[in-house]
Amino acid sequence: MTGTRAGYTTAQRTSTAVTVAKGTMASSKPRVTGTAKVHRRLTVEVGSWSPQPSFRCTWYANGKVVKTTSSPSLKVSKKWAGKRLKVTVTGTRTGYTTKSVTSSSTSKVTKK
Repeated sequence: MTGTRAGYTTAQRTSTAVTVAKGTMASSKPRVTGTAKVHRRLTVEVGSWSPQPSFRCTWYANGKVVKTTSSPSLKVSKKWAGKRLKVTVTGTRTGYTTKSVTSSSTSKVTKK
């Protein structure tokens, strides 16, 4: 900032830099809907988020990552028969800390 006034010497001052902390998103637990059967489609309801972020979904079968996508749905593979599926929804938004929330597991995947 520069201050001037007639008859006075011009003065300049610089304020101390301040770091602004990232915001925190509020979210609810996601929920998997659909039937856990081979060749069926499961969908994740991401729940309520504030503010609204961009989403990434990471699907797991018995704790091992099977797919990461921006799509909220997953076609159930026959190789997951007998396993339980769950999904972690990750929300990102500029100016906010990235947040991940995991659903409960489905029942065991059954064959068609």
